[in-house]
Amino acid sequence: MSRGNIANLLKVPELEAFLKNRIIGNKELFLGIRDESIIIYYWGKNMMELASAGDQKGIVKISKFFIDRTAFCGLKFTQKADTMVFPFDPEFVQAFVESYPELKENVENALLESAPIEAKAGPLGQKYQGIIACNNNTNPDSDWYCVDLNYSAETTPLGRIDMVAISKAKQNGKHRIELIKC
Repeated sequence: MSRGNIANLLKVPELEAFLKNRIIGNKELFLGIRDESIIIYYWGKNMMELASAGDQKGIVKISKFFIDRTAFCGLKFTQKADTMVFPFDPEFVQAFVESYPELKENVENALLESAPIEAKAGPLGQKYQGIIACNNNTNPDSDWYCVDLNYSAETTPLGRIDMVAISKAKQNGKHRIELIKC
């Protein structure tokens, strides 16, 4: 499959409803596409990954450091390692709804707890980058939609791009794209 093809993932029952009802419109969350997965970012930090498991089934990958004190602890998992893998099903959606405040607190704490003081500027900058993208994407008056953060082009000398945005309106029949380095 080519980079960014999520067609199989979108065939998973109730996944689109989960994204529309729980993720899109939440100013704290940002969706990114990596290969065949959808990454859900909390203020620019990778919170979880949604991926296809074939046969219209989906899985959710969450760092084991993010699930403490959440309803995810009571769910069946398919893999236990640094990244816990859960089936995407109604029980997962319910656990997400019940645990969202603790989940986002765990994401913030896990990324900052062990970092030395001079290293905390990176995660803080990443958080504000996520805030900018989320605020922009939920603003109906914005002319742009941020489609990716920290994009690393595979075959260009550009290096890492902080934000990739696409125009909402077409100009001469085409959308414009902006590559932003902060």
